[in-house]
Amino acid sequence: MVVDFTMRKLAFISCGGLKQLIRLSKSMDSSLRLNAVWALRNLVFLANIRHKEEILLELTSSTLVSLINDPEPFVQEQALAFTRNIVDGNINSIELVLNEDCAILNAAGRQLWSASKTEVLIQ
Repeated sequence: MVVDFTMRKLAFISCGGLKQLIRLSKSMDSSLRLNAVWALRNLVFLANIRHKEEILLELTSSTLVSLINDPEPFVQEQALAFTRNIVDGNINSIELVLNEDCAILNAAGRQLWSASKTEVLIQ
């Protein structure tokens, strides 16, 4: 749903879609978490820096770190893909993951050392 409307991302965000995806990303149901993070990943794909900032501000770094460290490898994979899409772009995009004492970057680095699934390591 999210990938097919690149030009409508702002409308999706302003109508509460972002808040709903973030709420679902915190669900106890791992399949809901997975699908929510997957949609968030697609939402930041090729987004401009303003939208990336808004999405990450709403999601929060601590929530993203929790998703990167999720017990489910598929959620970890999508959270790392989300992070990859956030940093894709210019230096301002990279700086988004360097805030709060590099918590996001540190979480991603820890996954490199501890992940058992190849898909997680690829991200």
